[in-house]
Amino acid sequence: PWRAGAPANPLRDKDGVWWACVPGLCTVSSAMSLASPRGVIAGRLRDVEASLRQLNLWAAEPPALHALQSAQPFAIDTLAFEQWLQFIFLPTLYQVLERGAALPDRSAIAPLAEETLGKRLLPIANWIATLRDVDRRITQTD
Repeated sequence: PWRAGAPANPLRDKDGVWWACVPGLCTVSSAMSLASPRGVIAGRLRDVEASLRQLNLWAAEPPALHALQSAQPFAIDTLAFEQWLQFIFLPTLYQVLERGAALPDRSAIAPLAEETLGKRLLPIANWIATLRDVDRRITQTD
């Protein structure tokens, strides 16, 4: 989903691959109603992204390509949790939603966020609630 050399202003490339989504500029496929379960998930993902930006956890530059190619779950050995969200999780889910592909059977991102970011002095309660909602919706959809 993410490609080396991503544009500084993250959008979809000419092949339709999401680099990242800019709040207010994300699009949902015309085949996907915003009120559909997938459309609601896309909206909640934009909320997750907006919260990352508000918390100053959004990176202006992507990490090195080798960091994105980690074989470890959540790229725990090469990326901070918020980097994994920005450069792997969000683009992958945007792509899955856009293509109508199968969503994961289960999602449990909120507990990991609590474990990793909960130790920092950041106002993340609302963001964690949004992640829980994303987890719930992904698990209940498809």
